[in-house]
Amino acid sequence: LWVQRYLREHNIDQLLAEAVNQAVENRSNDPAASLALYFTKLSKRNGEITKLFARRILNLDLKPALELSVECFFNGESRLASKTVGQIVQVVEPAVPNMDEAAEDAAAAA
Repeated sequence: LWVQRYLREHNIDQLLAEAVNQAVENRSNDPAASLALYFTKLSKRNGEITKLFARRILNLDLKPALELSVECFFNGESRLASKTVGQIVQVVEPAVPNMDEAAEDAAAAA
């Protein structure tokens, strides 16, 4: 059966046993929360960025600013992780020298 194969492939019995043992060892007053925390820590997706959104706004001084929102996967859903506002800065990439010009400069220097 596919269910038994799935349980075996993902080692579900051991996962459940470890989670229950931890809740019992901690004598948790809220076993469901203890189990949820245990499985949350094991999730490979927790912390995964699900959405990155930027928009131009005016800051409190009525100057152009950039608002950046970051959403992350946590406990089975996407949640707002951070929202920040900062000054807009234009980044200019340095010019890449032409290889022919660089060779000519090196020859002229020699």
